[in-house]
Amino acid sequence: MKWSSAFTLRMRHARKVAVTAMPYFDAKSPEFRAATLNIERRAERQIYDERLVKCFVPNRVLEELETSQNQLIYGRRGVGKTHTMKAHLSRCVERGELCHYIDCTSFGSGLASDGTHQNVGIRFFSKFLQAVCMQLFEDIVRLEQPVGNQQEQLEGILARFEQLCAPGSNGETFNYAQVIAVTNAFLDCIGAQRLTVLIDEWAQIPLPSQPYFAEFLKRAFFANPRVTMKIGVVEFAYKLSERVNGQLIGLERSADIFSDIRMDHFFVWDEDKDFVERFFVEVLFNHLALQLNIDLGISSDDKLGHVMSDLFTQRRVFAELCRASEGNARDFLVIFGKAHGKFKQQTVRQNIGLDDVHNAAIALYRGDKYPNISSEGELEKFLDYLIHSVICNRKSRTFMVPYHLRNHDLLRRLYSARILNGRTPIVQVSDTILSRWITVPMHHSKVQPTNRNSSCFGKRATPGPMSWISCHSTIGEAFAELCLRSRIYRSLHSRGIDMYVKCVTIYVLCVCHHPSRPSFQRSARKCWPRR
Repeated sequence: MKWSSAFTLRMRHARKVAVTAMPYFDAKSPEFRAATLNIERRAERQIYDERLVKCFVPNRVLEELETSQNQLIYGRRGVGKTHTMKAHLSRCVERGELCHYIDCTSFGSGLASDGTHQNVGIRFFSKFLQAVCMQLFEDIVRLEQPVGNQQEQLEGILARFEQLCAPGSNGETFNYAQVIAVTNAFLDCIGAQRLTVLIDEWAQIPLPSQPYFAEFLKRAFFANPRVTMKIGVVEFAYKLSERVNGQLIGLERSADIFSDIRMDHFFVWDEDKDFVERFFVEVLFNHLALQLNIDLGISSDDKLGHVMSDLFTQRRVFAELCRASEGNARDFLVIFGKAHGKFKQQTVRQNIGLDDVHNAAIALYRGDKYPNISSEGELEKFLDYLIHSVICNRKSRTFMVPYHLRNHDLLRRLYSARILNGRTPIVQVSDTILSRWITVPMHHSKVQPTNRNSSCFGKRATPGPMSWISCHSTIGEAFAELCLRSRIYRSLHSRGIDMYVKCVTIYVLCVCHHPSRPSFQRSARKCWPRR
């Protein structure tokens, strides 16, 4: 046993020495800097999909896609929806399945479209049908050995499909029954059991027209059991259904779509540090290795060793990089590039340090994200209030808003700018429902006030027109006090209602907002102690 332990220690030391003696990456070399600058931050801009698939890191999201169910893939911009979809596309093609990726960005902006929201939706769906037709035509071209007149039959079917792409006249939209029939005829002729369509950039469809587009999609493809749809949407920037003249149009959750994938929940550093660190180690290694023509076939442990020893002064620095990115792969790569640029400006350290990461995160916010909203006075004022009220005054990164205000326009724009990270935990209190709400964590790097001369710096602000955001503390206190009563607490568990809001959030927002109530503080500390 002693010999085995000593041998293991020697082997670990040998591997460590080998990694130190033969570094994969030279962080100070011009080649490495060029590789860092050439990393493509957007998957849809990658010219060669095979390179995109090579640098993909298998994750739990890819496993969730291996089903024939229609699915929604939620995620912030930059979290990796496109990359994951194209990796799933590659898997399906390797298995010989019929699968196609369609980007809604190519349909146009809809800004110059005249008419109602329904007409805009009709134009977008017409372009979608044309895109599907073109993708199916490529399947005909790729046929290696057509049987008999199979190719002519397939071309004839697609000619009929192309005629169905144009909307009908006299107020009609599309001939959905014919679309389903022609699609099934194509699948039968080409010998495929199922067609899978991956729809990306759903947010590019104008928001008021999205329910109409979803309604057309439901009638033409969701009604066909041989077609599977996977739709990538941005949280709080989509609208699948709407009630028009007393009738619900669009796609209904748990009726038309039964499975949701929320990518933001898979890469939260605070919930699973080891998994998130290992995932981003592979993301960084694969992207750099692809630029430097380094072998990607080594194990994940070896990738971890090379990244930590060759690029960072200590593991804590990489952990801070993961925290600063808030689980967003695009922000992770951008912050790393900026941190390496800061590192190159000094001559003392051989690897990237903690100050480099901190400065890079602040530079990303001040130089890239904040200018996107600085031209909007109301939004800038709202963000400044959040920073001073939540971070400076209450020493927290998380605040709570009533659930019915989760889609408030100010919040939606901050979500879109990746300054706020929306979560979807719901709180319900019985005997009757007291409140439903959502916790919203602010980005890890957004810790400095944008305007130090603001009246809300260092003291409680007067929110003015944004007073709805300040009501969460009072409601939170009421909820926390109710939870302290054993009857309500037992009722919550007996009815099987999940409580997702973190106790530390309630503690910070309730106790710190009412410091003059020592009895409530003692009760809260007993149930939710500080960590």
